[in-house]
Amino acid sequence: MFFSIQNTDDRIDYIESEEEEVFEFKIQSEYILGTFTSVYLLKNTYLKCIMRNGSLKYFIPQISKIFDSEDIILGLSIIEDEQNDSPTNKYFLGQISNDFLLRFTKYVTKEDFFVNTLSFIDLINFLRVLEILGFQRTKNNTDFLKHLLVKSLIDENFNFKSYKKLLDSTEQNMNIYNLNFEYFFSVFLHFVFIKKTKNYTFLFLKSNNSMHDHKIILSYKAYIWYRERFYNENVFILESETILHLDKILSLKWAIDCILFFIRSCKIDMFWFGVTENLPSEKIFNLISSIKPKNIKKLIIKDDLMGKNTFKCVLANAYFDTASHVKISCNLNIEEIRNVLVNSKNIKKLEIGSDDAHSDILAELNKYALSHKNIYLKYKCYTFVMDCNRYSFLKNMPENFIFYVQKFHDSFLHCDFCHLQSSKLFRKIITRLNRDTSLKEYKKMFSNCLNVKEAYISTVNNELMEFRHLELIKYIFQIPNLESISFENVICIKILIRYILESKKLISLKFYNSSFLSESFDKCNIKNSTLRGITIKKSRFSLNFEFIQFLSSFENLIFLKIYIKDIDSGFKKLIVESASNHPKEKFNSKLDYLKITLNENIAKDLPILSVFSYFFEISNLKVLILQINKIEEQDASVISNMKYLKEMHLTVYQNKNKIFLQRLTKILENKTIKLIKIEVKYLDINIFEYICVLENVENIFIYFEQIETEELYSIYKMRLNYSSSITLNCKNDQPLSPDAINFCNEYNIEFSEID
Repeated sequence: MFFSIQNTDDRIDYIESEEEEVFEFKIQSEYILGTFTSVYLLKNTYLKCIMRNGSLKYFIPQISKIFDSEDIILGLSIIEDEQNDSPTNKYFLGQISNDFLLRFTKYVTKEDFFVNTLSFIDLINFLRVLEILGFQRTKNNTDFLKHLLVKSLIDENFNFKSYKKLLDSTEQNMNIYNLNFEYFFSVFLHFVFIKKTKNYTFLFLKSNNSMHDHKIILSYKAYIWYRERFYNENVFILESETILHLDKILSLKWAIDCILFFIRSCKIDMFWFGVTENLPSEKIFNLISSIKPKNIKKLIIKDDLMGKNTFKCVLANAYFDTASHVKISCNLNIEEIRNVLVNSKNIKKLEIGSDDAHSDILAELNKYALSHKNIYLKYKCYTFVMDCNRYSFLKNMPENFIFYVQKFHDSFLHCDFCHLQSSKLFRKIITRLNRDTSLKEYKKMFSNCLNVKEAYISTVNNELMEFRHLELIKYIFQIPNLESISFENVICIKILIRYILESKKLISLKFYNSSFLSESFDKCNIKNSTLRGITIKKSRFSLNFEFIQFLSSFENLIFLKIYIKDIDSGFKKLIVESASNHPKEKFNSKLDYLKITLNENIAKDLPILSVFSYFFEISNLKVLILQINKIEEQDASVISNMKYLKEMHLTVYQNKNKIFLQRLTKILENKTIKLIKIEVKYLDINIFEYICVLENVENIFIYFEQIETEELYSIYKMRLNYSSSITLNCKNDQPLSPDAINFCNEYNIEFSEID
């Protein structure tokens, strides 16, 4: 039963007697809470309402009923979930016209379903009611919204003029529809693109972040970029591959108005234009010109084409005027730079990247930074030819202007001035430990790295070695702005570990093919509060108790990737003893992202995730990646209790199907997982059937190396109509029959190398 009122002015004079209240409506909708604080149903079916301003009003409500026998298309999951707990199914819809309420009850049943095109007001009211009822993502709801979509936004008779008026006049009231618009867009994507939605979408919405690139993040820096861009922002992206598919859609009569509807309704935080090949069509440029954005947080433009038409189109259509942060990757000339600066009045941060640095551009940016202290300028180039006669101003550049280069040039060694000034232009240095290099040479090298943020330390010929000069470690850590260090083929000794722990600037740490001496961790009781990310790849050591204690010394660690070559023989016993002596609630690090890779040759049975849970707070993980021999029961239980887990990547080297599915069932008791990637050696029909019926997971990627021919035939014969959210990828060098190949093509099974 739905209760509503047509107008808040239609109050009645009523004196309430005692004990007339029979039911209090549960109100969570922002739309209703903007007017009503509490609403009660009285015995005589009147409504008693406490208004937002504190006044008390009584109304005679409009009442609409939908009976179970009407076979409702709209499967409102929150209503269904509450039926067992609520004595009655009564819902207050706030202020809604009686005419619409009648149409709504008609539309959500199979009787006379959407005979005519919906008006925009009807569409808005539908979304409003869905928001009030706590609309959730179920198959029935998606089917309903597909019908809604067909008879509204993509109907050639749909009138967008009303929408434009509403957006211009009451933009602040659109907030209550945002999530439903975003869900509506995900339905639109599947409806229009059908397959491979994740590759071709032009909108990445934070409420749909599990739709983003499923590849494993390679570093802490990449994860932070990914998280900030895609978990916290709505992003509009036009890149070469996206453009090809969007261009086809724009040929349809309804397309541009429909796409503009979603772009404007979903409040885009970042616009990203990346054109590296093929000039976009006029339809794409018309779309760019028609968006007319407001309050952009960040604007990114990458235009590698000769005419720079995309850059020029964006510049000409007021994107720069409304953006606070602009990043341009394009070989601009001096006139184009000046045009950018003219349109930079509201920009707080401007980044410009190009292949070669030019003296006139460098001088122009330096001059602009001196006269505009409210903007932060960054000029990044691949190559730069130093000339001490022309670039004397580099010695005293303003604090709000940063210029740096990526590649070393011989001109940097022209004189002492050229060498000193050019050393300030690098953000990343690569140093190879060489037995023939003197300590004095190292000291001179690092003392000039005033603006370096990232250091990569390796060895010659991939030889595993210690630091020959202990003073060298001190010189590295004295780099004033150093935030990240990578070590490759380095033996980590005690003094290096101590410098790492004592660092107050280091944010990210990486070890590649390196080893750790056991005595390195002796009496290291220092707690580090600055380091945020650790990556250990292709390690040459065995996991032991001392090393995992070292990792837990970083109190604010949120990102951890670790490769474990072997496990110390006494490790399991020490873990059990530690668990009994140290209660789990005393954690240091609260991890956000965790990847554990075990060497395939490790024979020990160890619930590795459970072990890590004794040293780190992992219940708040958002991304979990496990590459292990098998899933232990304890690990499955730990995963099932992670309240915030959104993405899980699971590689199992030895999958015994019955046990694997039992563990997977336990894991998927966790209803928060929206993206799951599973890698197995052998895909059989039992795994396939199991995964096909998963309901809560929105995106599923199945990677397998081999499949028995008869199994593939069985899958082929079943003709399973599995969800478009499932992507299969096979690494198989054996010849398959034409029937099997046709099946794979029909159901989007790709044949390629596993990442």
